Amino acid sequence: MNNQEEKKPPVVLDGWILPRLLGLSRYSKRAILMSIDFVLMTLALWSAFSLRLGVWYWPESLTLLLLLLAAPVIGVLCLHYNGVYKLVTRFSGTRGTMKVFVALGVTVLIWCLVIYMSQYTLSNVPRSVIVMFGLFSILLVWGSRHFLSYLLRRWLPSASQTLSDTSVPVVVYGVGEAGHQLAQELTHSRSYKLVAFLDEDASLWRQIIFGVRVYNPDNVGELVERHDVKEIYLADSGLPKRRKRQLMKNVAPMQVEVKALSPLHQLASSKVMLSDLHHIGLDDLLGRTPVPPDEALLAKTVQGRTVMITGAGGSIGSELARQVLALQPKRLVLYERSELELYNIEYELSQELKRLQALENAQTEPKQSSDIDLVPVLGCVLNKDLLCKTIRDYGVQTFYHAAAYKHVPLVEENPFVGVENNVFGTLTAAEAAEDGDVELFVLISTDKAVRPTNIMGASKRVAEIFCQALDR
Repeated sequence: MNNQEEKKPPVVLDGWILPRLLGLSRYSKRAILMSIDFVLMTLALWSAFSLRLGVWYWPESLTLLLLLLAAPVIGVLCLHYNGVYKLVTRFSGTRGTMKVFVALGVTVLIWCLVIYMSQYTLSNVPRSVIVMFGLFSILLVWGSRHFLSYLLRRWLPSASQTLSDTSVPVVVYGVGEAGHQLAQELTHSRSYKLVAFLDEDASLWRQIIFGVRVYNPDNVGELVERHDVKEIYLADSGLPKRRKRQLMKNVAPMQVEVKALSPLHQLASSKVMLSDLHHIGLDDLLGRTPVPPDEALLAKTVQGRTVMITGAGGSIGSELARQVLALQPKRLVLYERSELELYNIEYELSQELKRLQALENAQTEPKQSSDIDLVPVLGCVLNKDLLCKTIRDYGVQTFYHAAAYKHVPLVEENPFVGVENNVFGTLTAAEAAEDGDVELFVLISTDKAVRPTNIMGASKRVAEIFCQALDR
């Protein structure tokens, strides 16, 4: 209760000033910032003269007064021209700081030129005053921006309460250039909240960057529990695969999503964005260089043909559907028993086809690679009549059977259903393919079928034996 009372903002800020300031138009807000900057730069100039001359300075003539007032006017114009007033004060960050520095540096140069062209020499305006004016102006303008940002972040309900209540806590692994850019993106986002950094460099541990602490990667489990972390972003491109596997092992018991930067993000742009992150895959953890597939061999049974995939909405079937689509079949039949999973994969592939169509329309010589017929079929592999009808109606030539129960503990708890689906479902699909004169039938099996030690592996091994017997 005491902590809540301490965090409660003053009534004058929360109940009167902030609501009225935030209710103003953006032009009114810019006018207020310009006025503040003008006053601060005037104060900086007066302080520079007073410190240099050792007296409370006042210009000796009206002409000199106007010449001195030209400095803050030039400063406001340079800040405006450099886009400082278009930035959102709460989220100006490093970019806003650089804009302020550049604008005020140009201000000093222009003001020096104005002094040189006037009747007054540098004896009337000492060179040390010009230097101090620049330094004081940068300090006051930059400090005022950060102070305003602090006030808004500290006491504005939409900026503090919303972020703390609905934002997703995330951790960035890697304090490098990519990590800094991701941290800036997270600072400007209302959907995510950066709670910690992880890094291999022990000299960075316990350091504060962007207001958050850097931790030892071995403490990731403790961080996840303390901050209820939902996502971890791998920003260190040089992180060994051994460390990646260790990280995945540490967070495996927790509901944490690990994402890594796409290897292609540097080709598109030098700036790292949240959209460059992708779900960490097998290639990110593989202890060797992956062997690329033979595209010509794959296309031989797919390109320009009618392909059918059972279990098309599952983890393996959906990825297989994506790969088959990239090989440009004539027709792709998606056979799935789950309505939601069938809808998801069909929608994803249809959106990809629309994207390809848009790219082809922009080319002078379209390749017609997006002219693919997508056919979603809702059904079970145990329904032989539906399988045969589907094969016959669409003229299936290549059949990929990926429908199976693959979760070992669940199949152990439900052995009869697992055997029925994996064994007899495969037998039904293979017989339907044989009756429909399918040219190629491929069973997607598992490594657990080799010397199986569980029901799931044994059921897949029996399915392999059935397919081998039918082939003979």
